[in-house]
Amino acid sequence: MRIVHVNKFLYRRGGAERYMFDVARALKRRRHDVFFFGTAHPDNVEGEYRRYYPPYRDFVAPRVGLRTALGAVWSRAAAEKFQAFLADVKPDVAHLHNIAYHLTPAVVAALARAGVPAVITLHDYNLLCPNHYFYSRDEPCFRCTEKKYFSCITRRCVKGKLGASTVGYLAHFVARRKKVYHKLDRILAPSAFLSEKVRAAGYDYGRVLFLPPAIDIKESESRRKQNYFLYAGRLAPQKGVDVLIQAVGLAGPKVRLKVAGSGPEEANLVETAKGYAADKVEFLGHVDARRLAGLMASARAVVVPSRWPENTPAVVLEAFAAGAAVVASRVGGVPEMVEDGVEGLLVEAEDVRELAAALELLAGDARKGRKLGAAGRARLESDYSFKEHMARLLEVYREVAA
Repeated sequence: MRIVHVNKFLYRRGGAERYMFDVARALKRRRHDVFFFGTAHPDNVEGEYRRYYPPYRDFVAPRVGLRTALGAVWSRAAAEKFQAFLADVKPDVAHLHNIAYHLTPAVVAALARAGVPAVITLHDYNLLCPNHYFYSRDEPCFRCTEKKYFSCITRRCVKGKLGASTVGYLAHFVARRKKVYHKLDRILAPSAFLSEKVRAAGYDYGRVLFLPPAIDIKESESRRKQNYFLYAGRLAPQKGVDVLIQAVGLAGPKVRLKVAGSGPEEANLVETAKGYAADKVEFLGHVDARRLAGLMASARAVVVPSRWPENTPAVVLEAFAAGAAVVASRVGGVPEMVEDGVEGLLVEAEDVRELAAALELLAGDARKGRKLGAAGRARLESDYSFKEHMARLLEVYREVAA
């Protein structure tokens, strides 16, 4: 088959891109022809057809012009470039990932016009929520799933700004008005939590499929566990790293934390660590994939302290692959991945004391941590097998292309 992957970024930026490249590599091993379409970002690692890529626009720049803002609602440039790309490549099926604001739903309409079957994997909540998170004003928010769309503007849901929130509202209004996403042949939701939200929003039950996530992994290296906990991910308010730092400060002297990642909250978190957990928190900055796997394999546990209702965080699967226990907030699709007391420990989001108690428990009981980590590895191989995921995904491709 000839398969095109469509994503706004064509470099390893996050979990969505890792998944896309893992799938693409597996498809090539199975002798399928794979192509990529995205924006002309300077960090792209895929660019064979770069002449068709629309320009990359920086929507987080201090000043964004009107033309750029309107292009985030419906990009004619992306649609026209994509249409020319499709005429050249002639794919059998398109697999979409993250397209909002850079490629926009205009590329879905282009696929429909070209008669190319399309599936989308929902790596975040943008299909239903303009800010992607189901989180606004420091609390979980599902107002747009309840058709209270204008709250995106009144609550300043996108970046806390009126202009950005108005663009987010308009992008969703136009997509709903044109019923663009209803043109997709399949909508793949990695969690049952999200699949139910999508169906409740009026999407055809037959087109919305629950397809558990998977990552392509190698055999993990067996390492002696050290007495530190690891946070790996973006340093943003909704991630709850400040709560984790406070919990580390509250816990006993054996509880130490390494923080791998960067983001807009980094400076604030460094100050929080000075106030709550001096000499117990180490900030590592950005860490490459190989080193991160080693850090996970040596950690007592990987901590996912999110405030927002996470979908299916890739870091949980990465922890499973490394044989690390998981301590996580009981939010969104996380309880589908981690059973409390089996692969890890679940705590209530933002409960500093409960999180501190979970960390202290594992810091003082190395055997329990190893047991949880081994169960996570077994869960990865049984429920999140990449081989089985690929078999199901190819079945979906063949169904829509038939």
